[in-house]
Amino acid sequence: MVDQEAQEAGKGEQVDGLLSTEKALQIAEKPGDSREELKINIIIKGDRILLAAQATDCDPTMTTLQGNLQAALERIPSFVEEANQQWAISPHYPKSTIPEPAPPPPPARTATSAGSRTATTKPSEPAQPRFF
Repeated sequence: MVDQEAQEAGKGEQVDGLLSTEKALQIAEKPGDSREELKINIIIKGDRILLAAQATDCDPTMTTLQGNLQAALERIPSFVEEANQQWAISPHYPKSTIPEPAPPPPPARTATSAGSRTATTKPSEPAQPRFF
């Protein structure tokens, strides 16, 4: 029903205070972008919004803001532009420079082995207690 209202209102018009789907797609797709695919996620929880964008062969870009769906839709054009600028400079995050952790030390050996048990242990007593 919203799509029909958007078509009647004309491309790029607002329907019930929201941008039409076609207008949101026009905003996300700028002429001259060479990206094969651009995904935009909008996650709304209460009045908090997470915007995320992912392009082919690029690391994702994310930002948060306060507001509602209208605020998120209005922020998409500038967010996509910022993401494209970041991807033009460096499409991937830098490699980690944190050194690998040292391997754990080998387990410590105990002074007593199975052959040198003290005389206090009964030979008929099993090494593990019986539970059943």
